[in-house]
Amino acid sequence: AQRLAPWRVTTSLLAAEAALAEPAHDRLEVAERALQRARWWRPGSAALATAAAEVALADRRVPTGAARVWTAQRVQPRSKPRRQAWIDLMNRLEGSGDATAR
Repeated sequence: AQRLAPWRVTTSLLAAEAALAEPAHDRLEVAERALQRARWWRPGSAALATAAAEVALADRRVPTGAARVWTAQRVQPRSKPRRQAWIDLMNRLEGSGDATAR
């Protein structure tokens, strides 16, 4: 579906959700590539940036994940479920930062 309509974000988000459900490096890489392609078509998508941050963090690439969270924060997701996912991710990152500061 993504090859037929690469400007649609749903397939990329589904790939990310599937990879995060069972995080293995190869699945996370496939999701990362799908999200990169989708972000090329929609660079201002906060939902894609949030999903890319989740995938990067699951693959233990913290600086990349943090940069993508910052990108999502700049735009902020419009849909309620995507916005809640972004808020949850921000809260997790802020909580982990507080824990390391102690």
